[in-house]
Amino acid sequence: MNDIDVINLRCPSGLPRQTVSFNNLLVNVYPTGKKVFYARYFDGKKQHKVRLGVWGIDVKTIAHAYQLRQSWIDDSFKSKSKSPAVPEAPVEVIQLEPEENFSPKTFSDCYHLWLNIFATQVNAKTLKTTQYRFEKFVLPYLGNYSLNDISIPKVAPVFKVLGNRPDLQRRLVAQFNQVMNYAVCLTQLYINPCLNLGKVLAVRKQPVTNLPSIHYSQIDELIHTFLSSTIINRVTKLLFIFSMLSLLRPGENVKIQWKNVDFKNNVISIEAEDMKKKRPFRLPIGNLMRRVLNVMKDYAYGIDPKYVFFSFKTNESKTEHMSTETVNKALNRINYKGILCSHGIRAIGRTWLRDNKFPFDVSEMMLAHKVGSDTVNAYMRSDLLSERLEAQNKWADYIESMDKEQEIQKIISENYIDNVIPLFNVV
Repeated sequence: MNDIDVINLRCPSGLPRQTVSFNNLLVNVYPTGKKVFYARYFDGKKQHKVRLGVWGIDVKTIAHAYQLRQSWIDDSFKSKSKSPAVPEAPVEVIQLEPEENFSPKTFSDCYHLWLNIFATQVNAKTLKTTQYRFEKFVLPYLGNYSLNDISIPKVAPVFKVLGNRPDLQRRLVAQFNQVMNYAVCLTQLYINPCLNLGKVLAVRKQPVTNLPSIHYSQIDELIHTFLSSTIINRVTKLLFIFSMLSLLRPGENVKIQWKNVDFKNNVISIEAEDMKKKRPFRLPIGNLMRRVLNVMKDYAYGIDPKYVFFSFKTNESKTEHMSTETVNKALNRINYKGILCSHGIRAIGRTWLRDNKFPFDVSEMMLAHKVGSDTVNAYMRSDLLSERLEAQNKWADYIESMDKEQEIQKIISENYIDNVIPLFNVV
C-alpha cells in the first residue's frame, strides 16, 4: 500500500464504510471520501487501536502514519519498563525524497512530467489527442498556476465552457485529476483538492448513439447497388466483400499483411499492434474469402506489397495500405450516408448470427470482441477457430443467396474488366 493507493481508495456503494488493513494500520473509508487512519499494537496478548487522524489533514503520507504510530507507542510506554509486543516482523519504511528535477511548482511543470509517464501507457494517437486537448483547453488558463493555488473554484470555470461537449469534459476532468494525483505522489501536495470536480460540474455521459446500419434482410439491395456501381472500382468492391465476410473493424481489414495469410491452414494471424484492442487475432479463411484473397494476390503480382489491400498510389504500393475510410466514402457516394457506415457492416453480421442461433461466444469472437472476464479467459484457451470458420461459411452462403444478380461472382471472376475507373484511382 502506498500513497496513491490510499488516494484511490473508495467506499463501495451501499456500505456505510469500508475498512482496509495493512501492516498494523487501519483505514476507514467513508462514502464522502473521508479516510480516517488508526494504528494497532499489541501489549502482550491484548490488542489496542488508536486513532491517528484524517488523511490529508492529520495524516499526510503513509510514512507519516507510521511515524505517528511509533510516537504514540513511545509516549504511551515511556513510563513502563516493557515495550509493546508486535507479533509480526517490523516493517522498514523508507521515504524517498524526490530529486530536484522532479519538484514541479506549477501545473504546467507537473503536467509535462505526468505526460512522460502517460506516453508509456497509450498509443501515439491517444497521446497526440491528449496533448492537443490540454494545450487548447487547460494549459493556457491553468498552466502558470502554482500547484498549491489550484482549487475547485479556480478550476471549475475552465471546464464549464465544455458543458456542451460532455464526453470531452468528462475525459479532461479525469486526466486533469491524474495530473493532480501525480503531484501528490511527488509530495508537492498533501491531497488533491479537485477530486470532486466532476460532481461540481455535474458531468454526464451523452446518450449512446449507435452507428448507422441496416437489417440483414436488406443486403440484397446493398450488394446490388455497391457492386454494380459505375463510380466504385473493383478493388474497393473486393474490400467491401471482404469486410462483410470478416466482420472486423475497417482499420483492421486494411492492415492485414500478406506475411500473416496462411492459405494452407485457412487462417490469417493478425498481429496485436494491428488490432484495436491490441490482442493478436486469428481470422479463419472461408471459401468465399479465399476467392477474394486470390484476386488480390493477382493484383499483388510483381509488386510484392506489404498489405493485402495495399495503396494503389504508385509511390506507396509496397509499404502503405488503403485508407480506413475507403468503404465509408464509397457508401456515401452511392447515397448510403446516414443509412450505413463501414463499421455498421459488423452489426449486420452480428444480428444475423444471433437470429440464426449461433453461440454467443462464437458470434462475439467473430467480431474480435473479448468474451468474459480476465479470470474466465485465463482458463478458456480456445479461440473457437473451427466454429468461427463454419459460421463464416454459412454467413457467406447467406450473402450469396441475397445476391440475386450474381454481382459477387462477376467481381471475383477472372474475366472481370474494371473499365469504369482506372485502377490507380481508388475510391
